[in-house]
Amino acid sequence: MIISLIIFLVSLVLLFIFVSYRTWQINTGVINPEEHRLGIDHEAILLRLKDKAVYYSKKGAHEAVLGTLKGWVITTHYLGKKWNKTSEALKKAMRAHAPNKIGVEKKEPSFFLHAISEYKAKIKTFREELKEGEEEGKE
Repeated sequence: MIISLIIFLVSLVLLFIFVSYRTWQINTGVINPEEHRLGIDHEAILLRLKDKAVYYSKKGAHEAVLGTLKGWVITTHYLGKKWNKTSEALKKAMRAHAPNKIGVEKKEPSFFLHAISEYKAKIKTFREELKEGEEEGKE
């Protein structure tokens, strides 16, 4: 801890000495601040910053679109699985509570029930014929 504090204080003293020396050079005229630039081309820096901004904005937009598509695919896949399970459960529940209703195939009647229904139909047609015969006989 003490070593880091000593290093910090030494760096502050050196910084003060460097700034004081540069100030002395400017005041005495040894260095002209207008001529003594570091040779930085501001236009090139601005152009590079613009290019980087466009690059990262395109990259961010691309990642956003891909993230949205990925989320959509995962969600639809998950909901599709859940929908299949839910629809199967609903169909089972409907079959259990309402047989021969929506979503359930009707069973064919047994041979005995089919024969009885044909017998009833024949009796009905025979009664109608008898009633017609009696009405013709009365006239």
